[in-house]
Amino acid sequence: MMTQFAETLNAVARELVFPLRVLSVVLQIIVVTLLLSIAVALLSLPPSGFLVLVWIVSAIGILVVLPYLFRSLMDYLECRARDRRPEVAGLERFSVFENTWSLFPIVLAGVAGWGMYRSALVDSAIGSWLILLFGLAILPAVLCVLAITHSPLQSVNPLSLWKLIHRMGPSYAVVPGVAALLLVVYLAFPDVPAFYDILLLLYLAFALFGACGAAIRPFDIIDDIEIAPDESAGEERRRAISDAQREKQLTHAYGFASRGNTAGAVDFLVSASAEEADPIAAREWYFSQMLRWEDNFAALKFAQTIVHEHLAAGYDVAAVKLILRCRLLDPRFAPLSEDLDAAIAAAEACQNPDLAKVLRISR
Repeated sequence: MMTQFAETLNAVARELVFPLRVLSVVLQIIVVTLLLSIAVALLSLPPSGFLVLVWIVSAIGILVVLPYLFRSLMDYLECRARDRRPEVAGLERFSVFENTWSLFPIVLAGVAGWGMYRSALVDSAIGSWLILLFGLAILPAVLCVLAITHSPLQSVNPLSLWKLIHRMGPSYAVVPGVAALLLVVYLAFPDVPAFYDILLLLYLAFALFGACGAAIRPFDIIDDIEIAPDESAGEERRRAISDAQREKQLTHAYGFASRGNTAGAVDFLVSASAEEADPIAAREWYFSQMLRWEDNFAALKFAQTIVHEHLAAGYDVAAVKLILRCRLLDPRFAPLSEDLDAAIAAAEACQNPDLAKVLRISR
């Protein structure tokens, strides 16, 4: 437990300076700071007929830049959770309708800001402090669950938040502590022109999101399958979660095969495939990945089970195509003995007499 806490603390501490080591992040911070500071400066000018148009353009500019910023922050969190350097930002991040889930932190900031504003109106310092402390305590969990699921609904689901915090244990306390520290740094910074104020704020934002990613890195939960995405998460993320689960199963099967237990590897993947909604699609995915192994023997043995499923389901064309593909890898490949008659019939139905002849010989 203490080892994980120390590992989390060390990973999070390194994130406080990591943004300065990535040129793409530094450039993003500078460019976004420049755009926002110009917009703020224009909005602060005294009113006049011409400046009304300038205000409108500036407001539109802010509405375009903010989605770009928050998409970049969420991408940054995911990259640091996987211990990868963030990629160069693309123009698609300026789209209002691309990856809308990543804009949910704007909603959270708006809700927290409104709550503190209402507390200030009624002169309730206690209310403002409670909102601030609650936000510092729960925000890291919300951001991490959002990165894992790509689902705003799951990110505020108490059950999902509890699963994350329970999984991390005492190590979770590191991130709220760092968030509080960054807030103190920002508030203690002396009054400076808007450009430098925004520059500092953006740097601290990247440091916080990076700290969130680093905090969950030791627990290997960025592709967690227990904190499952719901229907709002998007097909791409659900597919990523499924592939992450399959990768773990494939690694386990490789352990069998590498020790000479090919039958164990095949049986394990057959069993894992049977638990999925589309077992045949799962087996085809495993087969394509197994072909990357040093030896194709296990992959070809596994292909026999796919051919069996194709023939049993009446997918003659798919079965014949797979047999031909496997015979290119190993001319000795043949379906399971109990499938030979069905395979021969499928080859004949697909107008492939040569394959039917070869399969008859191997019978």
